[in-house]
Amino acid sequence: MVKGKIKEAIGLLRDFLARKNISVDKVIVFGSQARGDTGKNSDIDIAIISKDFEGKDIFEKAEMLKGLKWFLTERILLPFDIVPLSPSEWNGSSLIAQFAKEGFEVSLS
Repeated sequence: MVKGKIKEAIGLLRDFLARKNISVDKVIVFGSQARGDTGKNSDIDIAIISKDFEGKDIFEKAEMLKGLKWFLTERILLPFDIVPLSPSEWNGSSLIAQFAKEGFEVSLS
């Protein structure tokens, strides 16, 4: 059931990002959904890697994605954690990038 919701969320994510003119290099589902050890309170962790996030601080990225978590949550009825990363952050060694790299890439097409 959740896999179908992830697929639906990816379609909604694609539409949201297109409306915001945010290009996407990769979308990664990670965390408990990727590991297969979800519980009843598990969220869906999604990393969005985009060159449009390059040089932006956390507040600028949040402004770019303003409304996305609510947009997804109210349609899918599951909580989401959205992590915006630039390509240089994705290729770096931050803890969040390392966690995200344990996930799987999904296609937006």
